[in-house]
Amino acid sequence: MNRTRLVGLTAGLGVTLTWASWSIATKVGLKADIEILDLLALRLFVGSILVLPFLIYFKAWKGLSWKQYLVLGFFGGIPHSLLSYGGLERTSITHFSVFVYGMAPVMTALIGYLFFSKKINKNQMFGAIFIILGIASIGYEDIMQGLNLTAWVGNFMALGGITSFVVYMVFAARWNISVLQSLMACTLLNGLIFIPYWWSFTDTSLGQLSSNDLIFHGVFQGIVPGVLAIFMTTVATRNIGADLTSLFFALIPIAASFFAVALLGEVMTLGIVVGLLLASIGVLICSIKLEFLFGVKKIPEPVVTTYH
Repeated sequence: MNRTRLVGLTAGLGVTLTWASWSIATKVGLKADIEILDLLALRLFVGSILVLPFLIYFKAWKGLSWKQYLVLGFFGGIPHSLLSYGGLERTSITHFSVFVYGMAPVMTALIGYLFFSKKINKNQMFGAIFIILGIASIGYEDIMQGLNLTAWVGNFMALGGITSFVVYMVFAARWNISVLQSLMACTLLNGLIFIPYWWSFTDTSLGQLSSNDLIFHGVFQGIVPGVLAIFMTTVATRNIGADLTSLFFALIPIAASFFAVALLGEVMTLGIVVGLLLASIGVLICSIKLEFLFGVKKIPEPVVTTYH
């Protein structure tokens, strides 16, 4: 195996582990009664401090209008984050992962079609069938065991969160934004809006945390999703291509669910396992060109892809 491919595959594995570990760390914080607004404040504050020097040095604000930044910042920022945190608070890691990572390619295709009349291709339609069957499998078993309304409110909050972020991704792709412009819109601008509000009007629970817990959640909220995930995705797509990188995105729900069972004691039933596998297969089919999946040797040109 040559060095380029090894680096790309390692980064792809990093993508899977990064998002799976973020889900677990966030769930741990929510179980410890850390408020959603506090987690978001940590994410935006730490992330803004880290990226600010680079944004200033490279003058990341150039190239886009403020109207474009406001659109990107809104759909990729506070509403998306609050819905995601709220969903994760109310539902299980497995349900959350299926609705976020499973529905991301479906919503991308749908919103691209509704906003810009972008044609929905065959593999997106085929993959969507698997994803919907996966969600139906989870939903059927939940109904049979007694419908958990709180969990399904969380599921639909997760769906709302990923829908908001997909709108951001569609505009980001259309305007061909850079990584730094993404950080400018989603991290810094949202931090400038949210941090003053959080500081002035909320009763924070962060003062009750130990130094170790504060550092732990600061790392997983501010560094893991905002810096590491983007870096790993960029390295992977540049070295092995976007299609092969998509394999690692399809593994996120499985990895997150495995960690949730091992570390948080979440229960995996047959219906959940079947739904999880169907949704992951659907993500894979949606994300990879069928020609590539069935043996084309040439790796397509890299395109940076993020799902959360």
